[in-house]
Amino acid sequence: MDCIQGPRSSVLTLHRNLAKVLALLPGAPGVHILRDPSDVARSNIAMMWTGNVYFGADTWLKTERDGQDHGHHAADRTLAMRYEDLVSDPEGVLTQICAHVDLDFDPVVLGYGATTTYDPPDPSLAQQ
Repeated sequence: MDCIQGPRSSVLTLHRNLAKVLALLPGAPGVHILRDPSDVARSNIAMMWTGNVYFGADTWLKTERDGQDHGHHAADRTLAMRYEDLVSDPEGVLTQICAHVDLDFDPVVLGYGATTTYDPPDPSLAQQ
């Protein structure tokens, strides 16, 4: 779980334990990024987080089940976005996300690659 501090807010990134977050942060807005499970499996293998498609897809399935089990408690304040839309139109989708969490969009977020070891999302890897 990562927590990134910003000047006006905090962003919490997680893949599991949604119930705990909802209990700790009642009323906080959420963003659910949906991604094709086969692309998640391929990505998990490429990142060496899992060894095969079965376990890569299983990670996605467990995460989505956790979200379904607890996400209905936050449905009224959660924005669902498709990963494929995010990588094909990062500025447009990030503008929507920023508006949802009551922040102004700042183009500096598009240059996050300067502060991480992760490669920027590659639209050609979506929908494979």
